[in-house]
Amino acid sequence: MCDWKPGPRCFTHYEPRYNAAFEKYLEELENIHALAQEGELTDEDLKAFNAAFENYQAAQRMFYMSPKARKKWLGKEIDYARENYESAQKYLDENPNDHYAQLYAANAKAELDQLEKQAVDGAHRWDQAKLASELAARRNENALERGIFSQAAYTAEDLEDVDLNTWDRACPDGTVTLHGFEDELKKSSDPKIYREATITRKVRLELPTGERVHVDLQARIIQKKKGSSSYTVEYTVFHNGKNLGTLIPNSTAHDGFYGVGAVAERRPVTRDTADTARDGGRLRKTDWEHYQEVNELTDEELAEHKAAYEANVEAIGEYNNENKKGMYTQGKTFNNLINTTHKGQKHNNFTRQLVKDSNAHTSFNSISGAKNDIKKVLTNQDALLTNLVMNARTQSINNYAEQQFGASKKAEREEVERDAKANLETLDDRLKPKTRREKRNHGGGMDRTERNIARTERKMAQINKEKAATARREKTLNASNDHLSKIQQKTGNLAYSTRVDPTRQTADNGNYSYSATRTVKGGRKEYITIQFTKTGKLGKNYSLAPSNIPNMVAVKTPQKQTIYLSPGQYATMSNASKK
Repeated sequence: MCDWKPGPRCFTHYEPRYNAAFEKYLEELENIHALAQEGELTDEDLKAFNAAFENYQAAQRMFYMSPKARKKWLGKEIDYARENYESAQKYLDENPNDHYAQLYAANAKAELDQLEKQAVDGAHRWDQAKLASELAARRNENALERGIFSQAAYTAEDLEDVDLNTWDRACPDGTVTLHGFEDELKKSSDPKIYREATITRKVRLELPTGERVHVDLQARIIQKKKGSSSYTVEYTVFHNGKNLGTLIPNSTAHDGFYGVGAVAERRPVTRDTADTARDGGRLRKTDWEHYQEVNELTDEELAEHKAAYEANVEAIGEYNNENKKGMYTQGKTFNNLINTTHKGQKHNNFTRQLVKDSNAHTSFNSISGAKNDIKKVLTNQDALLTNLVMNARTQSINNYAEQQFGASKKAEREEVERDAKANLETLDDRLKPKTRREKRNHGGGMDRTERNIARTERKMAQINKEKAATARREKTLNASNDHLSKIQQKTGNLAYSTRVDPTRQTADNGNYSYSATRTVKGGRKEYITIQFTKTGKLGKNYSLAPSNIPNMVAVKTPQKQTIYLSPGQYATMSNASKK
């Protein structure tokens, strides 16, 4: 069972980590005791001690997530922790000014408090981890990777039983942390404001299916005038910038193996963030052995399959590097106007949304009242986060459909899904979708190697289509350039001097541009960039203008330049299809 890792890791695998963390903590505790007695305790020593204790507590939560561990060890360990706390408290009573005694007693109390909660909290985390694991299998392996997109999305029913805090890496013990909550108001750099304070909730949701939603929800307490007892609260959401936003994994990195247990272990859903994971994933020796066994392959046949897979991974890696494709691409988290304050409005759109949805207040006569309301609002945003999770998954599905199946439109996705459902009927029983329970008890389903091979082959098919389309575009543009050159030679009209570089430059958001040159009076050459949206329309501040040259298309640039293109040049440049 544990070789395949069908759900949360069983406690026998985590026990060595827990014991190692405990031993490290005891080692640091003894070190602190010795240093405190010698009077040589430094901030660095305290930092190392606190880190060891936090790591020990995290390992303890993981260990007692297992029902077997709770049944076998929890009762005994609670008794031991209670005795340890009583001993630490007695030592503190005898040495009230001893720094070591204070640390020892505080940690003993924290350990006892945590252990006494593990019967409930551990069971909760175990259930959540199993639910996350099952969601990953049902939504990715059994739906998305097979092209059945309608069954790949999260539904409201899916998320009803989910504790989103267990998906949030910013909640290490399952509770929301508000950064800056204890801070006092400080002088503001804004001349219209006397003092202010900022409270931030960092949201770092990592979905079992691989997507990430990273945003910062921020509340700002404002005191406009010195001595005033009136305080205003404004909410802002930060969802753009480095590592913020909806982060969608590369389509070849949707490997459920990496997602198993991720929520419970408080680690990224995708553990392997190397380029090989982005390009199709590393397959272990045991993966290939299982693939050979279930498909009854000879060693020579297996070597051929392995070589073909590795060649595809290498080609995908080269394509991703050339096109600057990373492990994740940025999706759209919120409307661009979410933080905008409209003319005549007192608050921005996000604040007004929270006033409406969360009954947030924006005016207070005390700082404590403002903070209490902010705590209530920021810690109870399940509806907002649920919506973000569902949106992130929808964007991810659409991205996957385009990258893996070449289906960028709804009608194309529906066609792919119809074909996928028809193909299911023709598959052997082993290859049909299986639940995690069926896999664990009876085997079956596509194994890890088969899933990775299918993804890389589909991706290579799309890359080859894209390369063919690029070659056709470049051939057409070169022919159009030659045609205009001949007309210019015949007429001498510089309006026909436009030459378009056939290489399309693509931006991260899917928009693209072409570079062109033209000759102006005096024989001087001008270089012009023409931008297009990802749908093939002219970019912002570019427009079509009336043309006074027969059979030519006039494009006006943001710099008010007018460049003339042949209909063939313009049609090829505005063709956004990858087919």
